[in-house]
Amino acid sequence: MPSPPAPAAPGSSHGLEVLWSQRQRLDLPGVVKFLIGTLNDLGQQGWSPDAVLIEDSANGPAVCQLLQRQIPGLIAVRPRGGKLSRAHAVAPLLEAGQLAFRSGNDALQSELLGFPHGAHDDLVDAFCQGVIWLENRHWPAGGRGAPSSRPLLFSR
Repeated sequence: MPSPPAPAAPGSSHGLEVLWSQRQRLDLPGVVKFLIGTLNDLGQQGWSPDAVLIEDSANGPAVCQLLQRQIPGLIAVRPRGGKLSRAHAVAPLLEAGQLAFRSGNDALQSELLGFPHGAHDDLVDAFCQGVIWLENRHWPAGGRGAPSSRPLLFSR
């Protein structure tokens, strides 16, 4: 499993910077191993996420149940609306240049450019759900304030 890159220092001109994304199909033990490994990698770099969002569908509830005591800030997120409506909600932030992508996010960028007609859309949906959560629940003043400088990890 490749390590996520070290987060940049606070002060980026963007509201949100995607440091790292990865598309994988994992079973329940694989998701648990992946999350713990990623969090350990971030911890070794001196970073601790403010929140770890897990989609509250498929194996998400089981992941939350298994890791609730081990991972501070673990939050089950129930998707609202469809993938297309979530993408439309995030589009203005992309168009306004408020979202940036570090190199290595080629799969996510390719999915975003091909959405909704591309072969894959799981990264797009995880990205959109994470941005919507930040905008509605985490950023002060409805997303117009500075987000936390600590990474947020979202698993679908």
